[in-house]
Amino acid sequence: MSYTKKNTNKDKLIARHSNTFAEVYTESPKVDNPMETNNPSSESDTRKLKILLAEDDVVNQKLFSYMLQEIADELIIASTGVAAIKLFKENTDLDLILMDLKMPEMDGYEAVKNIRELDKTVKIFAVSAFAPETQGEAVNGNDFNDYVSKPIRKADLLKIISKYF
Repeated sequence: MSYTKKNTNKDKLIARHSNTFAEVYTESPKVDNPMETNNPSSESDTRKLKILLAEDDVVNQKLFSYMLQEIADELIIASTGVAAIKLFKENTDLDLILMDLKMPEMDGYEAVKNIRELDKTVKIFAVSAFAPETQGEAVNGNDFNDYVSKPIRKADLLKIISKYF
């Protein structure tokens, strides 16, 4: 028994539009990098940041390290609020501090108060899994410049950072 394939309307349609389908599936859309400037040679001109991450969870430390590698010249990690203050005093040229709100020894709220006594200008973002309606509470009146919500998404993190740098 032998089979021959009949040329159906579906086959004709695919043959007629195969170039169109190829264009649709082979062209990859340009994804905007929130840290990129309008300068065509921005890759070499993009300023890398010195960042302090105050985060007690090792998995989150690794996740942040991965997400920040393209924009961070140096990433310093503290596991407690006390360590964050100590590392800030040793690195007064920091561009950004990402501060977890719940950490051992000293929480992020207390740590940021101590840091603000030393420096009012460094950008500090609260990092927490609090519900979105509490984001404003975390930032307002607590010396934070902005808020990063957990679970962390790279695009969201870079977008927030790009508002300041």
